[in-house]
Amino acid sequence: MGLTYIPRAQALTTFSERFPFFSSPQTVLENWSKASGECTPVKVANRWNYDEAGFVAWLDDIEKSLVFLQSDSYDRCLTFAIEAYYMMTRADFGASQQRDLGKFITNQVTGKLGELALREILLQRQGLLIDLDFSITGQIPSQDIERISTREVAGKPLWNVPAIKTSIKSTKLKNYLLALPPGEVSQEDRRSDIYALVQVDLPQDHLLRSLKNADFAPMAAAAALVPDLGRITARIAGWTTYQEVIDSGLKTAEEIGRSFGVEMRDNYVLPSSALHRDIATLADKIIRG
Repeated sequence: MGLTYIPRAQALTTFSERFPFFSSPQTVLENWSKASGECTPVKVANRWNYDEAGFVAWLDDIEKSLVFLQSDSYDRCLTFAIEAYYMMTRADFGASQQRDLGKFITNQVTGKLGELALREILLQRQGLLIDLDFSITGQIPSQDIERISTREVAGKPLWNVPAIKTSIKSTKLKNYLLALPPGEVSQEDRRSDIYALVQVDLPQDHLLRSLKNADFAPMAAAAALVPDLGRITARIAGWTTYQEVIDSGLKTAEEIGRSFGVEMRDNYVLPSSALHRDIATLADKIIRG
């Protein structure tokens, strides 16, 4: 029996109906499936099509990797971002880098939401509770997980030190590259054992949405125009090991542009299609090494 194919337009409709909460579903579909190679379409009769069985299985895999974060998670991340903006010194950004408030807040919130998403899926799927570092100073650049717990004693978590160092990288939902600067890989004190990639669907106007119901005079007159923030969707795109990063090789900016059509500096780069998605194995590594 031959393969059954579905055209790209039908695939987009199916994708949008399956994940109606995704922003920019067409871009997300194109980037995840074709650019990254997670579910590569093929040309049939000179048109792009997807193998139907493979496409449906891929959608099922995506659904299993989704986490929905509520407003309390966003509030916690926003508080962290505000504190970081005022407490971090200019040296933390580099002398030539100017603090753009909107970009800084969005990057910090996205990063912390990604960490909370991984925490949620590890707890729900594997019963592994991880404690994240939300302090502004004294963070260890190679370790985003401070301590772990797999059981309680007298109703309280029994905390242990994780067996490995884990770095949680967060990016926009549409992005699909795990990108690591050379310094994070070559310098021993910044190196991690595991790198996880989380894609976060944070609305561009999240700051305005967060103020919608606040006692804020300028917002009161325009509140009807502002959507609710609602829950925030995140996807655990996958994880990889330090050795696999090394084996992938350092890519020049030119190579990255040619391979992925993305502008960035020289980096170690792995597409989401090259990452592991087995959460059970990830949990076991964090616990046992």
